[in-house]
Amino acid sequence: MKTEADFKGREKFDVRVDAEANDSEQQVALYQEYAGRYNIRRNVDVSGAARYNLPHITVTKSGKLATTAGSLVDYTITVTNDGNRALGPVYVQDVFPPGSEYVYSSMRPSAQNASSARWTLLSLGIGASTTIDLRLNMTDGYGSIVNRVQADGGYDGEWVSAQNYSTIQGGWLIQGGWLSCCPPQIWADMTAHVAPEDPQSVHYSITLKNRADYVMAATVTCNLGPDLAMQSASPDPARYGAGQAVWNIIDLKPGETMSIEYVARALHCGSVVSQAHIEVHALDGSGEAQADVAARVDICGGGPRVSGWRPPECFGLNCTQQMGGEDEMPCDACGLAGGSFDSCTSCLPKEALKL
Repeated sequence: MKTEADFKGREKFDVRVDAEANDSEQQVALYQEYAGRYNIRRNVDVSGAARYNLPHITVTKSGKLATTAGSLVDYTITVTNDGNRALGPVYVQDVFPPGSEYVYSSMRPSAQNASSARWTLLSLGIGASTTIDLRLNMTDGYGSIVNRVQADGGYDGEWVSAQNYSTIQGGWLIQGGWLSCCPPQIWADMTAHVAPEDPQSVHYSITLKNRADYVMAATVTCNLGPDLAMQSASPDPARYGAGQAVWNIIDLKPGETMSIEYVARALHCGSVVSQAHIEVHALDGSGEAQADVAARVDICGGGPRVSGWRPPECFGLNCTQQMGGEDEMPCDACGLAGGSFDSCTSCLPKEALKL
């Protein structure tokens, strides 16, 4: 906040911050008194506590069908500067789900077209948050609705970014009922190895490959547990702390492979396990799937031991024997839509395999 004053006599200057809604008083951030003649220019930046000891921005999003029913969907986007540097400008872009149109937002967009809206914040102080309410109209019959958002904040010529998305579960709306279709087809793997130069430093890699012909959004939640402490990661997690790190991926394109690399330090010798929970959603609303992967290593002796567990076949993840070719996942795979069971041999009873 920039101010300028030219006066003589006795004056006072104070800055007050609106308290939270459940408080009854304002908080005084700055109070000064002057006596004499002054010409004062100042720039006041009121900030809160930083969660991370580096520049960081977090964006969250929630959505629900409007209480008026019909085809309207209401979203709440919250952007928070939880790093240690003031940010500005901050750009927030919402990418609409397929078959939807913009109706209203609590803040006027600085740019808008048929597929997205963008808002510009001049600044966002440390610990500060801004909320944007958004309403969309679903113009087509819709399945699971996936709405994506990205926030970018600038500081000293550098940028920090965050991505997130929200889903409203369902299927194609037919006569008021929900009919789910096919789970997304994605391949997932997790590996780990101990660094030769540091036997207590463990390097993990989580790999996702989109084997479908549509774009997906995914959330990867890594649980380190009490035996590991994260040291670095690429890309940066959307949030981390208390033995957990979360990455949001909003545009995993058809055929694209993405890797998440992170380094964790083992806090003691012995076997340590890191697990990751993966949720994926097809942006066209056709389905969603989830699975867990894990990797285990032995610290202070022995080589890396990677977990042999893999996501189950024929449930949208790691299905290698499919009807119509390796990279196709039909709706009747494994009887998902009431069809036959000859798309994946792992789905057949053992007796049938002997025929």
